Parts: sequence; structure tokens; C-alpha cells
Amino acid sequence: MKFMKWIMVTLMALILLGSAGGVLAQEETPPEARRGGVRGEVTAVSDTSLTITTRNGQSVTVNVTHETEVLLIGSGGEGSLSDIQMGDLVGVRGPKNEDGSIQARLIALLPADFEDLDKIRGKVTAIEGDTIVIENREGSQRITTTAETKFRQGKEEGSLADVEVSNFVFALGEKQADSFVAKVVVAVTKEQLKKHTLRGQVLSVDASAGTLTGEALGGKEGTWTVKTTPETKYRVPGVDDPTLADIPVGAQVIVLGQPDEGDSKSGTARFIGVIPAEAQGSARALGEVIAINGATFTLQSLRRGELTIVTDDSTQYLTRGEQEVSLADIKVGTKVIVMGEPVEGEEKSIQAKLVGIQLR
Repeated sequence: MKFMKWIMVTLMALILLGSAGGVLAQEETPPEARRGGVRGEVTAVSDTSLTITTRNGQSVTVNVTHETEVLLIGSGGEGSLSDIQMGDLVGVRGPKNEDGSIQARLIALLPADFEDLDKIRGKVTAIEGDTIVIENREGSQRITTTAETKFRQGKEEGSLADVEVSNFVFALGEKQADSFVAKVVVAVTKEQLKKHTLRGQVLSVDASAGTLTGEALGGKEGTWTVKTTPETKYRVPGVDDPTLADIPVGAQVIVLGQPDEGDSKSGTARFIGVIPAEAQGSARALGEVIAINGATFTLQSLRRGELTIVTDDSTQYLTRGEQEVSLADIKVGTKVIVMGEPVEGEEKSIQAKLVGIQLR
């Protein structure tokens, strides 16, 4: 259903925001969904720009300044415009100008075999020698690293020693029968994600000025000013092609973006999503069901350990596609996403408003 798709898109955006992986993931979306993001082959290079040709044959000019960051994904290091040559494959992120060119903030020089590489992402649950164990929608996955694997910790060069349990990772490599052999691993910490994420309740919207103000919820506090640009994307349940003007006062929103330097209560949004009413509970958990007792089940969550999930007649159940599901479809071993309210006086219990079920 659309709501479950909204949840997964938001989770993936959170995981990849702020890393080189964000560029790579962005370029897997349809061309009409991209604003200021593009991937293609370099067909011309000058002192101040690149010309690239996308997979659909479109020629795009990429403007480069001294502030443009160049990442060498294949080697794991930082580079410059001089490292980019005709025939290279690059991913670009930055605002789109009125003439259709891109003002590059970040250029990722991709491996020559990028199109043939497999991709995997998830949250790190264990590190066993040279193997990173992650949890994602497909369950537990193993990423094997070698002496040739390149690492990035957010935007910095890194190593396997920098990857920690609870990090989110994005990897490029080769999927094998029982593991994934990584060529590139990008890790993002919870602190980095928190820096770029805001959940709050909308207090006012000024569409003409391109701003909204909101009262922060969850881990942040106070009143925030959120600025938007022509590249800001929106998601509003029930609204096709939404804009800032479609966000109602009083709505709860998730904002992904860049906080302003020197101002702890303002920033510029890359994405603003209105949280559906059924998902506005202050408690959320993702994990695997390990026990079921009537209308209650025990969840081994990725962040908080074992949780007791309480359901009732008002609990909604969703899965991918149009299939209807219920509590009866939850078995031991089922992966679920739970949203709801904390049970008063019980730190490890959630009264579920919504349960998203991954069917095998």
C-alpha cells in the first residue's frame, strides 16, 4: 500500500542522507522524480564544468566551483576536478538551475563497473572479524570485506575499524550464495542521522516565503524554522505532486535536510513528509517477532532489545501490495515495523496503532 511504501522510502532516505550512498540511491529513481541529482558518463571536461550524458541520452551541464566536493568512490578518497576524465561515470548532487544545468555540491566518481555491482544496505548488528552483519527488510545479511574494500565514514575516509554496531551502511559489491563481498562500504552513525532529521508539529506555513515553523518532537526541542528550495521534495498523504502550500498547520512532519551553521534552530529541507495520522505515535520499533501470546507479541527490536507489543481492535495491519493482513499473519520470525504509543508505566511495552508486516 502507499502508506507502507511511504514508510520504507522515508527509512531509506534516513539511512542514506549525508553519505555518498545518498547520491547513488538518488540516481536509482526515475528521471522525472529527480531534481538536482543526475548520473551519467562524462563527455566533456573544462576548468569550471562537466558535460555528462545520462542513461536516457540527455546531455546535462554540471557547474563546478571551489566549494564542490569530489569523492573517489572506487578508492575511498577525496579528489578534485582533475581526477575526472572523459568516459568516467559520475553521480552528481546539487540544485538545478533554470537553464537545466546542475550546480554541483557533490560529485562522486563511480567505479567503472558500477552498473554491474550489486548493492545492499541496512543497520549493523554485529561485526565478526572481516564480516559486517546487518539487518534489513530481507532479514540478517552478511557483508564480507577484504583488503581491497574501501570505506567511508559519512563523508570522511574510514576503515573497517570505524564501523560500529548501530551504524547504518550502504555497500557496493558482488552478491554471492551466502554473503555479499563488498568493494565499497559507506557507514553513517545515528548521530549523523539525527543531525539531519527533525520530527515536529507544524505551527505555521508561509508558502510565498518558502518557510514553515514547527515545534520539535522526540529527541529535539524548541521551535524550528525550516526553509525550502525549488529542489525540496514533499510527501503528503492523498495529495498528488504536493507543494509546501499543501502542508496543513497542526500536521506532524518528518524533515530531512541541512541545519544552518551557527543556528541550532533552523535549516534547509531536502524532504518534508507529512506523517499519516495512524503513524503519529511517539513510539516506533523495527525487528523480528520472537514470541506470540494472544493479542500480544514480543519483538526483538534493532534498537531497544526485547519489546512487548500490545494490539487491540483498533490496531491496523499493512503489507506490500494490496493484500489484506491481520494479527493472524504474524508468526515467530516475522519481520515487522510497529508504530504506536508507550504503555504507561511500562518502559518496554508499546500499544500498537499500526503494524507493517513483511510476508515471506
